[in-house]
Amino acid sequence: MSKSVRAETDASYLNTLMRYREIIEATTAEQAQKAAQKRAKAEQKFTDAQRKKSDAAQRYQAQLRNANDAQKDAQAKMRAA
Repeated sequence: MSKSVRAETDASYLNTLMRYREIIEATTAEQAQKAAQKRAKAEQKFTDAQRKKSDAAQRYQAQLRNANDAQKDAQAKMRAA
């Protein structure tokens, strides 16, 4: 094998290796981006669930407070009668 043929073969091999490396790096970066998007979506779902839970607790507390107030008013009227 002549030196020029061998040099072309080596250069072709190095170019192939560089392309493989670029593909692997691009794939790794894409996977990392997808994982970050997945985490962000999960965090948003968690935040939404917390907000729903908090809203429900506030509604429940308001209803409980209203029922207690109605009960106290009824007891006061019973005592006054």
